[in-house]
Amino acid sequence: MDDLIKEMKTIKTDKSLKCHLSMNKNYVPIDIDKSHFNDINDISAESDNSKATFIDGGQAILFESAGFSIGFIRTAAVTYEHNKRKSKDIKEFYVLVKEDNKKFVIKTFPKNDFNDMNFNSEDEKLVHGGDTASCARMLSVIRRLAELKHATHFDNPILDGTLEARYPYELDFIAELKKVTALAKTCSLTTNTGFGITDYLASLNDGVWYYYPVVKNNNKSHPAEIYFVKLNDKSDYVFRFENNGNDAKKVINLLMKNSKDPVFLGYPYGLVDADNTARVSEQEKKMLQTQISVKLGKEWSGFSKMLKSMNAHEILDNIRF
Repeated sequence: MDDLIKEMKTIKTDKSLKCHLSMNKNYVPIDIDKSHFNDINDISAESDNSKATFIDGGQAILFESAGFSIGFIRTAAVTYEHNKRKSKDIKEFYVLVKEDNKKFVIKTFPKNDFNDMNFNSEDEKLVHGGDTASCARMLSVIRRLAELKHATHFDNPILDGTLEARYPYELDFIAELKKVTALAKTCSLTTNTGFGITDYLASLNDGVWYYYPVVKNNNKSHPAEIYFVKLNDKSDYVFRFENNGNDAKKVINLLMKNSKDPVFLGYPYGLVDADNTARVSEQEKKMLQTQISVKLGKEWSGFSKMLKSMNAHEILDNIRF
C-alpha cells in the first residue's frame, strides 16, 4: 500500500497547457476559456418556466437464466412547480426477455410500447468486450426506453443522464421529445491533459455558474448542446447538463433553485425525488420473487432448476465462514 500511495502522489496534470474536453471524432473540441463561464444568478426566472417534471427509472432482475431473464421496471415522473412538488406519476411493468435464434424477444406485462420488440443480440450497440449481450442486460435497455417514453407525456421533462442514443430504438424515442434536458449525476469525461473535466472546471471558478460552449456536437445520435453546471456555491459538485429545444438558461436557473436541499446540496431535489420513487429496493425485489414463486405453485420446482446456470455467484456471496 505504501508503494501505491507514493505512486498516487505523482498523479499531476499541467494546467499551463491549452486544455479542452477530449471526446471522439464526432465532437469538435473548443479550448477551455474562462470567458465561457456564465453566472446563473444573472438569469431571470420566467413564470412560464416555473414548472418542470423530473424523470427517472428503476429496475430489478427477478429471475435469470442463460436463455431468458424476468425483470421488473418502474419509471417515475415527479412534477415540481415554483419549487414545490405538485404530483407524481408512476408506471410499472414486468419484462420477460427470451433469446431466440440470435434475437432478444421482449414481452411486457401489461403490454406496452415495448411488447414484441426484437433486438439483434450481435448488434454493435449492445455488444461489450466482443461478447454478445445478455438477456439481463436488455432490462437496462428497456428501462431507458421506458424513461424516454414516460417523458413524452410532460412539458419540460428533465431526465437523469444524457441525451445520447446508445441503444437500438433509442434515437426514435428521443426524437419524440421536442423540448427536453438532462443532468448526469456522474461524468467520466476528461480533458486532453488528463483532468476530469468537472474537476478541472471546478478548479477554475467558484460560485454558481454554467459553462458553455465546450464542444461542437456533430454526433447525429446525440441531439443536444452540452453544458457543465455548478448549481450551489456551497457544493463541490459540477454536473454535465444537456439541452435539446429548451431555453437552456431558464432551465438551469430552475435547477439552481431546486438544488438547495442538504440531502444532496447542489443537485436538483426533483431528481433525488424521482430516483427514490423509481428505485426498486432489495426488499421489494425479494417480495416480488416470493409472490411469483408462490403463484407458480407446483411449477416452481421445475422452473427454479432453470436458474442454476446463473446463480452460483449468489450462493458464494451468501457463504459466511
